[in-house]
Amino acid sequence: MYSKHIKNYIININDSIYKAFWKLHRHSRKRSLLIVVDDADKYLGVISPSDLDKTYNFYDSMQDDTDMTIKEFFNPNGKTIKNGPNIYTYARDIFVDYPNLNLIPVLDEDNNIIDIFSRDRAFYKQYYLEDKLPMMHYAKCIYESAREAKIMGYDKISIIEFGVANGTGLANCEFHAKETSRLIGIDIEIYGFDTGEGLPELEPDYRNLSYFWESGYFKMNVDALLNRLQFAKLVLGDIKDTLPEFIEKYNPAPIAAMFIDVDYYTPTKEILRFIEYTNEERFIPRIHANFDDIGPFTEFQGENLAIKEFNHRNEYKKISSEMSDVQMKRIHLFEHEKYNEPISGSVKQLIFNDTL
Repeated sequence: MYSKHIKNYIININDSIYKAFWKLHRHSRKRSLLIVVDDADKYLGVISPSDLDKTYNFYDSMQDDTDMTIKEFFNPNGKTIKNGPNIYTYARDIFVDYPNLNLIPVLDEDNNIIDIFSRDRAFYKQYYLEDKLPMMHYAKCIYESAREAKIMGYDKISIIEFGVANGTGLANCEFHAKETSRLIGIDIEIYGFDTGEGLPELEPDYRNLSYFWESGYFKMNVDALLNRLQFAKLVLGDIKDTLPEFIEKYNPAPIAAMFIDVDYYTPTKEILRFIEYTNEERFIPRIHANFDDIGPFTEFQGENLAIKEFNHRNEYKKISSEMSDVQMKRIHLFEHEKYNEPISGSVKQLIFNDTL
């Protein structure tokens, strides 16, 4: 009955303490919480890492191998919130009153768990301005591309991650896209490209940093990732095969941001060729992009080299560094029909709809 996202946080009152430990430690400790339910899946309480810490003393006093359940350790008075139009306001009030709390279960009128509210979600706009959100480069690329698209009249955009690996980035993409969509008022699609088998095996080539990368690195657990994702679509296979058919197969909304983490020169070149030869109406005029593997030691190799060659080949398409982070860039499509439309205000001006 639960969504895939919520299911990861659910535990039955009769489950063992060992299962609670295992489920809690799948998440970072700061953001860990388990929601305890009865056999009818109704909310009973919560169990946190600090609740489980109490079991250590209990273990010391035990004289046998009794399999403990979480009944003795969960908190039946954990904070919850009811779903409704003022949910963000209610959540903020609770988080202000309880500074050590990071997650709150959201219940319907029948005590069914329908969502989980995080502190980052409640204070998204404030934390964005303070650079306190997880994986801020995702937040900035998604927000700024969505802001520009909204001003230019787009009602839907696409975000693409090339190189998904274990999916942490793609899951963060979902989080930032959901909050940006709510605050700015624009729909956002997400696509993740990956072989699913880790880095592909390529012929030795200095441009691919063959001395540094090895095939098989970053292999994906596809089933685990699909269970973790909420709405992003995985596009599995070698991008030289999947990218040429992407537009026809998925008909994505205009592409506004890209996260490129394919390590090698060769697939980076394939991605940039896709931008060169795809109809410009499939993109917004300035694509916000993050190239993960750019650094001073790769000036003539990898993603750096692919970018240099792209800029050399194209007179009216350029990749420029305009952000404070060297990895964050903009891909300019100068001949795009919307390129010269004004976008009033600076890129730091916010058009968020809510008050916090």
